[in-house]
Amino acid sequence: MKATQSSVGRELEQFQLWIIPMCDRLPKNSRSLDELGRKLIRDVNEAQCGVRLALKTSDAKTRLEIIESVILFMEDVKSIMDAFVEYSSTGNIRILSLKQKSAYLTQIESISRQLGGWERKTKNLVAEGRGEIVRQQCD
Repeated sequence: MKATQSSVGRELEQFQLWIIPMCDRLPKNSRSLDELGRKLIRDVNEAQCGVRLALKTSDAKTRLEIIESVILFMEDVKSIMDAFVEYSSTGNIRILSLKQKSAYLTQIESISRQLGGWERKTKNLVAEGRGEIVRQQCD
């Protein structure tokens, strides 16, 4: 199944709906965990904004730069989530269950795969010298 760019936005929205309650459950007396939770939500929001902005721009080079920034935000998101998984495995505080960890990995993999495909497609347009992009179909 070929993913469209707008499906990345929808998956990011679903991911954000999933992480907000998780971050709300983080212990407030652990300043570092609380800050990581806030950063996680902020990075997912930045990625969502980047996807929306990339969909609206018609310049291939600009779009590529935006997509690359979204990928960087998602790498940061993955790093924070990995830290939560590791912290949960220590037994101090369970942030994520095994079932939640599996769901998170599936979502991150899907989002990353779609962003990578979008990045490759846009790089090809830039390499071909097609600076203007005809508005891509969104579903």
